[in-house]
Amino acid sequence: MTPPPGTVDHLVAVLGAVGVGVVGVIETGGAPAFPAGRPTWVVAVRPAAPRAPGGPDVLADAARSVARRTSGPETVLAPDRDLRTPMSLGRRWWRVPARDAGTAGEPPVPLLDARHGTAAARWTLRHHGRSRYGDEPAALVCETGPTALRTEALGRARTLAEAYDDAGADGLAEHLAEHLDGPDLARVLVGLVHQAARGTVGDPAQARRTCGEVDEVLLCDLDALTPGTGDRTSDPAGLRRVLWETHRVVGGLAVRAAGP
Repeated sequence: MTPPPGTVDHLVAVLGAVGVGVVGVIETGGAPAFPAGRPTWVVAVRPAAPRAPGGPDVLADAARSVARRTSGPETVLAPDRDLRTPMSLGRRWWRVPARDAGTAGEPPVPLLDARHGTAAARWTLRHHGRSRYGDEPAALVCETGPTALRTEALGRARTLAEAYDDAGADGLAEHLAEHLDGPDLARVLVGLVHQAARGTVGDPAQARRTCGEVDEVLLCDLDALTPGTGDRTSDPAGLRRVLWETHRVVGGLAVRAAGP
């Protein structure tokens, strides 16, 4: 009997047909601190054999096969060896956009990007993901340390601020479109602050208090930046201020964590 389309069993069968062993499937909706959007399946896969130089990309073939499903959530194919080591942070993996049941037209196009290979994404996957198949997330995904989280948050905050300074609101929008999927800028900025706090505070209660204080500072200026509330470029000076304020707060958390 063929497993129903859109299920984990069907996904495992699809990948097995193209020579990719499935070690585990983790479902995550993103960090609980801010709106997460639709669920994502991160699939820990193991090709039957290492890719030979100049040989076919088995994972690319697997991604195309997943894209031909009649339905299913966003699916990321992550080599299990990548998930188990911090040395692969930032590496690009194949991502297949979600497909709703009964959707007509061409299948979604697989994309090769790094958004699920970041320190923050892996931290979220390990601590807030749910195992749908195979081992628990903690056994599949290595721990992401505080230094990696703080460094990444500070770097991304500065990159956003500099993208705006270099090319204005259009340049910022282009950068977000390149690195994020349908981004809500307010969510991204607050997420960076939460990410830095996770890398700073060992006590969960203190982390929540820290994030709450920072959220209040940022969100008072973010109403005009949230989709559906008007032109997010209507106040360029305000947007620039919020971007650099995020960078300042994230950097301050990192300095505080480093101590004297």
